[in-house]
Amino acid sequence: MSDIEKLIDGYKKKRGEETENASSGKKEETLKKLRQLQEEFDGQTLARDKKLELERVSYEAPTDDELLAEARRSLENKYSSAKKSAEENAKGKKEKLSELISSAEKDLESKKAALDENYAEAKREAENSALKRGIARSSIAHNSVVGLARALADKKSLSEDETAKEREKLNAQMKLVDDALASTLGELDDAQEKAVADAFGKLKKESEDKALEALKYNNSLEEKEKNFANKTYGVRTQEELDKIKKEYDAKKLSVALDYYLSIGDKAKAFTEFAEDEEMKDLLGEYYDYALAILKNRAK
Repeated sequence: MSDIEKLIDGYKKKRGEETENASSGKKEETLKKLRQLQEEFDGQTLARDKKLELERVSYEAPTDDELLAEARRSLENKYSSAKKSAEENAKGKKEKLSELISSAEKDLESKKAALDENYAEAKREAENSALKRGIARSSIAHNSVVGLARALADKKSLSEDETAKEREKLNAQMKLVDDALASTLGELDDAQEKAVADAFGKLKKESEDKALEALKYNNSLEEKEKNFANKTYGVRTQEELDKIKKEYDAKKLSVALDYYLSIGDKAKAFTEFAEDEEMKDLLGEYYDYALAILKNRAK
């Protein structure tokens, strides 16, 4: 290839690149115009729904079971403490009564031991006296010892009866303590159930009030959004919205065809249009119409 031919070939390549760059720049300009038209359309038809989006209050009302559990938890410490105090008080009283019973039992044993000692001493004295008098084997001496034994048994029996009565009295007092404790615990149970019912009712009302408040607040936000949209953009009918859409679709179709019909290579214009996904999104329902025009032109 001669130098002249090389120069001509280089010139042709340069012109081809310039033409391709110019075409690419024109396409980008076309896409820019189409995007602007789409933004304008969205601004007129969608903006009123997007300009003012106030955050809603979310409130999930607890179930009745959850509210009842909360009511019980709120009162558990109070009534558990009261019951524990009553039980400890009763326990203290019963322990004192048990100590008194034990003390009475010990006193009885001490009395009986003292009586046994006194009996043994009296018996020795009676036997020694009878021996000195020479009547140790007589009925007189025998009857004297028997009398001492009977007196000992009577005194022991009397002490045992007194102790038994004291024990019975103390046991009766212990039963009274148990009965009083049972009554107190029953009253506390009843009071606790009533308090739980009252607390549940209060929590239920608070929950319902919160739900109603949230609903009213959210409704007020919806009203504010509507008022803002109506004030800013006015109220449009569906017919008006459809008319606006047709106007913008026609403008976008015109811009797109201006570019693709300006491409000298008709087949290339058709292929490029058919492969452009963004063009399909921008033209919407008019895309098939434009595709048909470019296809017929490429034949």
